[in-house]
Amino acid sequence: MPNVLSKLLWLIGAVLMIWVNNEVLSFSKLLSQQTNESIYGIAGTWLVAFWSGAYLVLLGGLKRRRPLNKPMFFLVFLPCLIVSILPYTHAYLPFGGTFFHQLMLSSFHMIFFSVASGFAFMLSLCKFQP
Repeated sequence: MPNVLSKLLWLIGAVLMIWVNNEVLSFSKLLSQQTNESIYGIAGTWLVAFWSGAYLVLLGGLKRRRPLNKPMFFLVFLPCLIVSILPYTHAYLPFGGTFFHQLMLSSFHMIFFSVASGFAFMLSLCKFQP
């Protein structure tokens, strides 16, 4: 019974998170339109994808892990984080301008790698409960 209750609470939290995600995306899009800066819309999308990936880990139940799972953190989380952020910093980088600009035009990679980085981040800090 506690397992069913925890899944029900997770589902209620997921519905609330969808509402919060929509509010954050609406606000970031509005702010982006008002200031004529696209970075607010991009940051809002990245943030929503990151914490959505982190929330997915909670479905399995978590227990604090000590110490940090270093392979998960350094080999999965950090590369996913870098890949999701790097195309949006192409204007400030001295290399790969055209390649990163093409990646930026397709936002699917950012959403995928943002969700993956949030998921890997939570898994590196916590572990599933049996």
